[in-house]
Amino acid sequence: AAFATCKANMVAAQSAVAKGKATEIHGTSLLAFEDCVSQETTMKKEVETCKQGLETMTASKTEVCGAVQSAQKKNFKMESGCSCDSQEGELYEDYLARQMGYYQTQHKQFKMKQTQCQTLTQQMLVETTTCETKLTTQAAKSTECLEKKENACVMDTELVQKSAGACEQYSACYAAAKLAFEDAVNGVKLRVSDREKEWSSTNNLDCFMDEFNESGSELCKTVTEAPKTCPEPEPMPMIVFPSLPEPETCVPLEPTCNPETTFDMDEKEPLD
Repeated sequence: AAFATCKANMVAAQSAVAKGKATEIHGTSLLAFEDCVSQETTMKKEVETCKQGLETMTASKTEVCGAVQSAQKKNFKMESGCSCDSQEGELYEDYLARQMGYYQTQHKQFKMKQTQCQTLTQQMLVETTTCETKLTTQAAKSTECLEKKENACVMDTELVQKSAGACEQYSACYAAAKLAFEDAVNGVKLRVSDREKEWSSTNNLDCFMDEFNESGSELCKTVTEAPKTCPEPEPMPMIVFPSLPEPETCVPLEPTCNPETTFDMDEKEPLD
């Protein structure tokens, strides 16, 4: 009964641990962690897309605004094909119109570039803020995921410790039951040894008394000495002692999570 109780307690404890692992680690905690990682992965892709768009916008701004800055520092000389000299037969009004048309076109193109530069600059400010917000949100989600994983690892460690404790308790229980079993068997063996002596003496005494009654001889023999005319006594019935039960194999739960291992997140770099 003691060995059966040890086994029953061990099986019940290990079953509770396995159920806890299935429910908490592979169930609630793992699903929460995987859902968090899925969200963080989506956010990471959004941040990457945002950074790529910002890089493209930065290149366009550099090109456009660079052209505006270059034009501002330009040496004012007449472009080829345009001359401040009047052409042959050209009236003054026509001369002015020709000059004005050329510079109006140049001025319009310059203003377009200048407006485009200002627009791109403003858009970059907005997009930079948006990307930084996305990056901050993703970093917060990454931290949340790591916390969820660490929490799952803590629970996993607790379950592993409970499993190991169940095996230790079983070993202690088995050792105590074994000691009690061996003491009981040794006690019975000792009593059997005494009973064997009594059995032999009793048989000898019975035979001696039968012979005494028949011969009327004096009681001068010890009851432990069988008369020569007495047959060998029947052996005492054999007592079969139970064998010691082999200990059950108790395998502690293997950890599935290393608290020192964190989810592989890319380093978060600030936006330029």
